[in-house]
Parts: sequence; C-alpha cells; structure tokens
Amino acid sequence: MKIERIDDKTVKCFLSNEELEEYEIDYKDFVVRSEKAKEVVQEIIEQAEEEVGYKPPKYAFDLQIMMVPDEGLMLVFSEKEPLENKNGAQLLQALQEMKRVFEEKKAEIGATLGKQAKEGTENNAGKQREKQRKRQSPSLQFLPSAISAE
Repeated sequence: MKIERIDDKTVKCFLSNEELEEYEIDYKDFVVRSEKAKEVVQEIIEQAEEEVGYKPPKYAFDLQIMMVPDEGLMLVFSEKEPLENKNGAQLLQALQEMKRVFEEKKAEIGATLGKQAKEGTENNAGKQREKQRKRQSPSLQFLPSAISAE
C-alpha cells in the first residue's frame, strides 16, 4: 500500500492487485460500501495518519476510486467542507428568502380561497332564498266544480 499526501485535506492511496487479493476485495466492494471496504478504508486512514500525518476529517469525506488497469486501485480521500463553512450564510439567507416568498404566496392563496368561499356561500344563500320564495308563494289550484243544472 503506497500512501501519498496531496495537500492538507487530500490523501492518495494505491492498492496493488496483490493487496486487493490479500484483502479479498475489489472495486465493487468500494462502490457498494461493503463491510470489507469500510475496514480497508479505516486501515488506510490509520496508516495515512502514521506515515504522512493525515488527520481524518471531522465530518465527511469524498472517496474517489480509480481503476489502474493491470495494476490495482487508486483511492483519493478528500475532506468535505461542512455546510456551515461553505457558503452557509448565503444558503441560509436564500432559504429564509424562499420561506418569506412561500409565506406571502400562501397568504395570497388563502385570501383568494377565502373570497371564493364567501362568494360561493353568498351564491348558495341567494339560491336558498329563491327556493324558499317559490315554496311560500301562493299556488293556484284548480278544483273541479260541480255544475248543477236546475
């Protein structure tokens, strides 16, 4: 296993085909994050601490896996910046603005729906009054009258 420090936050590790066979691991294990791959990554990090003074990230890290044909695998560990340090203030401000716009639109929609509901209620009330008037209006009934001849 050959470990090389690229910069403060990046370490490169080369695993030969022979080492991959010893670990009984291959490219797919890293892709699917198998337990074996996690163990190998942990071992690489520990060895990088000893050999090149690598400090493991407090948060997350990117792992790039490159196949080197007929030789093995190259693994590159790069520390990810935590969200709050990487344009976090701008992101937070953008999210707050989005929330404000959503709240305004929600209020607008609520007012529109309330107005429509009120109009619908008024229309229904008018229809109900009309039905009541029709029921209360006198109706003419024609009764057969007996005609008597004298």
